[in-house]
Amino acid sequence: MNGRIKPPPGFENSPLDIETVRAGRRFGRIYASAFPDPLGYGKTPSRFSDPRRRDPARRFGVVYLGDTLKVCFLEAVLREEIYARRYAEIETIADLRLVDLREGHAIRMGVPTDVAKSSRQSLGRAWSLAFHEHRSVPDGIIYPSRLNGHTNLAIFDRAISKLSAVRRAINWSTGPCHHHQRSSCEPRRHHLDQGHETQTGRTCQRWTSRCRAHEAANSALAA
Repeated sequence: MNGRIKPPPGFENSPLDIETVRAGRRFGRIYASAFPDPLGYGKTPSRFSDPRRRDPARRFGVVYLGDTLKVCFLEAVLREEIYARRYAEIETIADLRLVDLREGHAIRMGVPTDVAKSSRQSLGRAWSLAFHEHRSVPDGIIYPSRLNGHTNLAIFDRAISKLSAVRRAINWSTGPCHHHQRSSCEPRRHHLDQGHETQTGRTCQRWTSRCRAHEAANSALAA
């Protein structure tokens, strides 16, 4: 299947593969410590964000969840540059109806696999809008992480009332490791392979948060 194909005309009437996530399930979310609400969201570009940037009144928001701490860490901390993070457990308090992009479901619906797996996210946004506007009114999307294959959820803002933050489990603060005492901002592979003692000094703006967050989550990721 052409990995660049966008939703065809009339897709809103096509059948969807829907996975029902029952009330009482728990997932995880890593979010910036600067924001107090674990279920808060913005509308900045992401894999399944609303692409209608010129129509702010109609744009929807998305909250991302993961089924393991490991996938939350990989998706949130290793890919972004925020210095302080928290991990919260999120419980479904009502059933969620999610478009299923796992295994063979995407192909059966005519959805390109690149929607969930490509490093480029523009195609995912186009399909997310198509799912959001579908006549079946799904609550979001369930899909495999392109980083480790674990399950992620993208919940549309209209369904956030079906979620509840039940526990804030980890609070990561960031600081420089001794490899950041130099002026270079080049990434070093050891940042992802092992933790390092933190010190004060000059920091690499991009890699400091990843090194310190890895140190905090090392035991969880090894599980």
